[in-house]
Amino acid sequence: MRIFLLALFFVEAFNVYAQTKPEKIEIVKKGIGTVFQLDGINLAPKQLWTITERNENAKREVSRAKKNFFPAQVFSSIGGGLIGAFLGVSLTGGELSPALLGAGAGFIAISIPFSIGYSKHMKKAVTIYNDELSIPAHQPTSAILRVGPAYGGLGVSLSF
Repeated sequence: MRIFLLALFFVEAFNVYAQTKPEKIEIVKKGIGTVFQLDGINLAPKQLWTITERNENAKREVSRAKKNFFPAQVFSSIGGGLIGAFLGVSLTGGELSPALLGAGAGFIAISIPFSIGYSKHMKKAVTIYNDELSIPAHQPTSAILRVGPAYGGLGVSLSF
């Protein structure tokens, strides 16, 4: 029985939960685009929005970026599809339609300002988010450390 209790104590002692400082999001320039990374992993737009929207000051810029994201995706997808159809027809030996190629290029051209707007506002949101990570909310005057049972294991609490 003692061995069981001792083993249970060690299992629970190493199952400690703590809060960690959030990592800064990196803005990486790749070719003509911008990639946002957290711990070296590229963030999808939805992941990026979820992280940065936690900050009230960055939320406004994220909202502006979202308004540019959807039109950029729609216009570039349509343009890419039309250019792809043109290339497919040319590969199969069908009759080429320069209008198809022109329309595709036109839709891609329309998407460029939306893409630039999205990138600009997301960069601002990430900068605001990162800047506010390094600002302490308050200066601690005294600290109280508590160790005890918690949900799912042993808990450690540090209060200022």
